[in-house]
Amino acid sequence: ASLVEDIENNYPEHRWVLTGNTYFGEKLNLLARLNYFGEHFDERGTIAGTVDPISGAISDRSHNISSLIYLDLELGYQINDNWRVALGGMNVTDEFPDTIAAGGELANRISVGLQYPRRTVSNYEGGSYYLKGVFNW
Repeated sequence: ASLVEDIENNYPEHRWVLTGNTYFGEKLNLLARLNYFGEHFDERGTIAGTVDPISGAISDRSHNISSLIYLDLELGYQINDNWRVALGGMNVTDEFPDTIAAGGELANRISVGLQYPRRTVSNYEGGSYYLKGVFNW
């Protein structure tokens, strides 16, 4: 029963991506993307009725992961017919999912270095940035 519950609740009920790309003349463009992940749950135990091994209390939705929005940006420049360069970032606002609280069922994950829920669909690596070159023939 807990496995079925995990499958049904481990992914957000709401997930959307909104992308906009605008050009400034023929060579310069700006791409912006919002990635939304709705609330979801960590996969360990059952959502209602998980017993906390430390206190013995029954938790109710104690493994909830809050909703998140990530912002990606990319500025591109078309050098000529073949070459394009772009500077961009993913999750430029450096958002992270909820951290695991000390104590309770998930505390053993902290002891092995897992600060964030293990199977959250949202990225828990923070922001990253890149410079890329694209060659078309």
